Amino acid sequence: GALFSALFNLADRLKARYLFAASALAGSIFNAAIPLLDTGPETAIALRMLTGVSLAGVYPPGMKIMATWCGKDRGLGIGLLVGALALGSALPHLLNGIPLFGSGGMPPWRMVLLATSIMAACGGLITILFVKSGPLEGPPAPFNWRFAAKAFTHAPTRLANFGYLGHMWELYAMWAWFFAFFGDSLVREGFMDTNRAAQMLGFKAQTPLKEGVRETVHWYRERNLL
Repeated sequence: GALFSALFNLADRLKARYLFAASALAGSIFNAAIPLLDTGPETAIALRMLTGVSLAGVYPPGMKIMATWCGKDRGLGIGLLVGALALGSALPHLLNGIPLFGSGGMPPWRMVLLATSIMAACGGLITILFVKSGPLEGPPAPFNWRFAAKAFTHAPTRLANFGYLGHMWELYAMWAWFFAFFGDSLVREGFMDTNRAAQMLGFKAQTPLKEGVRETVHWYRERNLL
């Protein structure tokens, strides 16, 4: 999605709020299609990929809109936006954890997907009706193929990009492991049994924590990475 947007220079050819709203609506449709169509895993994976592609029209334009309202405090504005992104990403887990759509075991995932899809569509509608670019908006930047090469040849840009890519590996690895660690901790401390942990976290570990850590360390040692 980011590559498609960059190749066609969508962020500069279209109004940021229109691109944001259209992408949020597209993502909500793809996401809602998973429970509504009730198809197999192949179609569900494809729809999830399309949902992710749509996010390329939400996150970067959102940063662009925020930047037009921030001068010296731009770092604070972008930080608030990234914080909102983290909260939004965690929202499905909150919906899993509260007895809103039923209780007992794993909550109905179809209702969770539909609820988040409705919220995404509402976000796009709010953007169209109430959001506009600020006074610091600059002129559209023309597309230049040489900028793609500068991302690798210009040292400060290259280091920033590599740092961001490394941060993504770190962030999503932490997200993937968090539920296993946190769920096991709650069970060990006696706060809940495994069924309640699965209900609250929307995740049920298939491998005991001790065994998972041991196998992970073994994998790294086999490849001389540890």
